Amino acid sequence: MSDLVTNLEKRREKKNVKKEYLLIENEIDCPRCYGIMMLHLEFDLPGYFCEECDFILHLTRY
Repeated sequence: MSDLVTNLEKRREKKNVKKEYLLIENEIDCPRCYGIMMLHLEFDLPGYFCEECDFILHLTRY
């Protein structure tokens, strides 16, 4: 019975937690060549790609 109560409490806590949204820029500076990296999607994984040096920066969520 106590496991059921703790599970219900955890669900309530999850509902009460405010979602934080990440602001994503369309363009950022490339850390490798200091060019401009453009936002792109690769297999549903957001990231940035630099056309000047072919550097790819994937965004992950933890």
